[in-house]
Formats: sequence, structure tokens, C-alpha cells
Amino acid sequence: MKNNKNTNSEQEVKTEQVEQLSIDTVDEVALAISNSRFSSLKSKELAAVGLQLDANKGKTFEIVRERCKLYGEILKRDLWKDDGYKNFKECADKLFGDNKGLAYMQAAVGSRFYADDATEIAAELGKYLSYSILDKLNKMNDTELTAHKADILKTDGEGNVIGAITQKDADDLCKRVLAERAKGGESGETGKSGESKPQVVPMFNFIGYCVQYIKQGETVNPAAAPVNLENVPENTAVSELTGETKEHTFKFSDKAYTVTINETGEVVVVVKSKYVKPAESKPSMDVKTYDGIKAGRRNGVPADVVAAMLGIGADVVQRVYDALDRETEVLKARAEQAEQAEQAEG
Repeated sequence: MKNNKNTNSEQEVKTEQVEQLSIDTVDEVALAISNSRFSSLKSKELAAVGLQLDANKGKTFEIVRERCKLYGEILKRDLWKDDGYKNFKECADKLFGDNKGLAYMQAAVGSRFYADDATEIAAELGKYLSYSILDKLNKMNDTELTAHKADILKTDGEGNVIGAITQKDADDLCKRVLAERAKGGESGETGKSGESKPQVVPMFNFIGYCVQYIKQGETVNPAAAPVNLENVPENTAVSELTGETKEHTFKFSDKAYTVTINETGEVVVVVKSKYVKPAESKPSMDVKTYDGIKAGRRNGVPADVVAAMLGIGADVVQRVYDALDRETEVLKARAEQAEQAEQAEG
């Protein structure tokens, strides 16, 4: 009897060990995926991120920040490809039912500012700023963000962050930086290292109007505002529109009309043309200065002395002297020819 009891006890211990082993070796993520709506996905990484996104439905800053970070993983690592989606936007729309434009904006911000491998400046801004503000700043590279950090984050005398730039001011700052870059100032492409690469940013002019439909009583009336932008980055005319937009371009001979409609019904119609920097016009010499140079030459005054008297460059005076010398030579030659012609006729 005693031997049987020991045998039974050993068997129970072994059974407990087997049960414990089976519990410890269960892949909880795989189990959760198999019981979720993502079970048919080929990419288990996409499915795992999908589980986290479904669990993340709150609206607090930290929750939205985490959602952007998760979307950033999908975008940066192309997790949507294995399951046949044409692009990230289609994945966000069909798999998660999210607004495509908004999801892409959040993903672009998440992959740079909220990511675990974010650069120092990107991580610092991501700690304080919402995705809508970071979306405006995302066109700036790390070097530019660092240079304008004081404009973006407001600090007290001890360096503590006490405020931050608004969405509108962030948009204005980015436009100024891009315009400066296009004119030969700081230039570069957004990158983790923040190292600038030479880049030419094409600038455009936009002329047109924006129409908003306003309900007044029982009627809906259009209210048009002019759009007249010069020397600005591409798509600036529609960048003010928030949310999902639909854009179409219509070409007529040498003009192309871009019509953009957003989800609230605002319509922007503009003609976009490439900005051409006006040729610098050289100021013409006033009569008084020219007469002064002529008088100096007539009286045998050296060019540098005349220049000092008139407050202009000596090279300018010398060019006028040379031109007058050539004019004198031409007049003299013409006079000699006329005299010779008269003698021949006589």
C-alpha cells in the first residue's frame, strides 16, 4: 500500500509539472490573435499591433500618443504589405475603419516623434506636443527643429517647459523655414540624424478662392475668400484644410486649375504656377551724377577722385569715362569721314 501511495504522489507531481509547463509555454499573443478579428491576417506583427490599436480607443494625450506610435510602426515597417493592401491608407481604412488622411498624419508623426528610436530633438518635442502640431513641424529636419526649439517650446528661467507653440504658429514657422531653405539658407531633408542633404524646394504661386457654405436660417449661402499666395511651398494653398481632402486638377491649354474639397464642404479653387524669381533690376544713373562724371572727365579729374566726390564706386566712374572716350572716338571718326567726303566732292 505504501509503495502505491508514493507512486501516486509522484504521478501527481509530474502531472502538475506538465500542466504548469503547458501554461508557461502558451503564446498569449498568438492565442489572443486567434480569437480576434485579425486571425486571418498573414502578418502576425500587423495583427499584434491591431490588437493594441483596438484596445486603444481613449482620447487622452497619452492614449492618442500611443496610437500614433502604433500606427507609426505599421507605416515605417510596411506591415500592411503581406496582407495585400495597396498602401498604408487603405490598411487604416479597411482594417481599422479610420479616416485615411488622419491615420496617415498620425503614423507619420508617430514614426518620427513618438518612436522608441526617435532622435533627441524629436523625442523631446514629442514629449510635449500633440500630433496635430507635430504634423505642421514634420517637414523641418532635426537641424532646423533644434535651431527653432526656443520658438517651439516655451521655458521658464530654470529651463522647465511651461508652454508650447500653437498649431497655427507651427504652420507659419514651417513655411518660413522652408522658404528660407529654398532661398539658400538651411537646407535638408527630414532624417533621424538631422544631417542636412542639399535639396531644392520648388516654390509656387497660387491665385484663386476658397468657398465656405454657411447656413443662414433655412438657406445655405456661399462665402468666398480670395487665395493669393506667392513664393510658397507646394500644396500650401490646401494645407489649411483639415481632415480628409479630395483633390482634382483640370488643365486648359497653358493653365491648370486645382480643385480641393474637404470633408466639411469647403472648396478651394486655385491656379498653381511655378514661382520665378524676378530679375534684379539695376538702378539707372541719375542725370546729376552722369553730368558730374562728364565734367570730371572734361576737366581731366582722375576717376577715383570723381568717385569720392560723388560717393559712388570708382569702377562706375571709369566705365562712364571709357564709354565717353569711345563716343569721342566715334564722333571724331565720323567728322573725318565727312570732311573727306566734302573734299572729294570739291
